Amino acid sequence: MMNFLFFLSFAAAFVSLFLCTYALVRLRQIYKSLKPLDWELLGTLTGDVGSLKVAYQRLNNRIGGMTSTREKADINDIAYKAILNGQAGVAKTNKHGGG
Repeated sequence: MMNFLFFLSFAAAFVSLFLCTYALVRLRQIYKSLKPLDWELLGTLTGDVGSLKVAYQRLNNRIGGMTSTREKADINDIAYKAILNGQAGVAKTNKHGGG
């Protein structure tokens, strides 16, 4: 029983050593890949992401049929002018009913 526990603890120590070495190798790779990244480039990337977000939101609003407040104001002005000029009349409907 003591031999089994000895080999089990040895195997656990070996696995933990392997996992720590693997984690260090991964961290070193990440560090090397991020080393050329400076603060100016990071600021530029952040600005680019921000502008992409704004463009994406505008596109989604257009696709969703939503209009900006400026466009709504323009549409309301056109409708108001049409009503004042008498261009917008009430549509006549023929009601046919069956009894």
